Amino acid sequence: MAALDPHWLPRYNAATLNQLMVQAGKTGKGLTQKTLEWQTQRFLELETRREGITVFVRPEVVAEIALDGVQESRRYPGRVALRFARLKRYRADKSPDEADTIDSLRALLVPDGGRGDGSPQGEGRDSGPRDAESTRRAP
Repeated sequence: MAALDPHWLPRYNAATLNQLMVQAGKTGKGLTQKTLEWQTQRFLELETRREGITVFVRPEVVAEIALDGVQESRRYPGRVALRFARLKRYRADKSPDEADTIDSLRALLVPDGGRGDGSPQGEGRDSGPRDAESTRRAP
């Protein structure tokens, strides 16, 4: 396995469109070297500004994200977080207007925090992956 190029952009924020971008998670899973190279090149083409190591881009890329569920979160402005999110593919055939909204993510909320076992937060075991897949805008 090749070492990561320090100039690559290996992680991204997953967000949805509701008039403004609403962050719903971060991920860097599911990326091949080819994807990393393409993603870095494309995101740098779309760059609008930087803050430290964070590169902000115009919201023009749609990504299909596989996930195990959605849970409530105080960490993200949309008040939800994607569980075990990973990139399936970028969707050149989709426009940003076709990406999911924060409301469609909220509709996937699981009452037990996404664990699937009915246990209180922080207890029990995850019952495994769910079939929740959706088209998400990235970053």
